[in-house]
Amino acid sequence: MIIITDENLDILLTGNCGARWSGHCKKFQSEFDLLAQHYNNNNNNNNNNNNSDIENSNIKVAQVFCEDYISICNKYGVKGYPTILFLGEGKTKKEYNGPRNFNAIKKEIDEYLK
Repeated sequence: MIIITDENLDILLTGNCGARWSGHCKKFQSEFDLLAQHYNNNNNNNNNNNNSDIENSNIKVAQVFCEDYISICNKYGVKGYPTILFLGEGKTKKEYNGPRNFNAIKKEIDEYLK
């Protein structure tokens, strides 16, 4: 899992903005970990990748803890936890508000990249 800080903010594409104390964030964490494992691991092993739905090797799934980096969360207008944002170079920021599970978020990421 990539943890977003002020120093590495530019790599973010799909991010979970949350707080360690939030019950909703704790419940969602295992699904978010699956997304990070899926995209971040496939980015590192693209030559062994048989998944046709991962066409963009620049996808990064990352997390920021708002209690540590409130300036980042303020910059992106985070008001509640967890907040899932899609940020892409040359694309409009999108807040994801759908079901909080791997398959639903993955589908939305794939659509966002088209």
